[in-house]
Amino acid sequence: MTFLTHVQVCARIGQLVAADEGLGPAVTASDVASALTVPLPIASEHLLTAENRGVLCRDDGPEGLRFFRNFFLDIPIAV
Repeated sequence: MTFLTHVQVCARIGQLVAADEGLGPAVTASDVASALTVPLPIASEHLLTAENRGVLCRDDGPEGLRFFRNFFLDIPIAV
């Protein structure tokens, strides 16, 4: 069994949601579970970790809970 650090998990999830433009693909816990070959509850925790670290932002809509790359980081902030 291979254990990943929080940094490695966030990097892998970041690759799943990477996009050249726009929001990019949404991911769910099922997507992460398949990609990382971990159980669904662990995948859910990985998504929350990535969200807390600013890699993802959530969309809790009619289609269920989905996560996208954190596009807010792309917005320039005037100081």
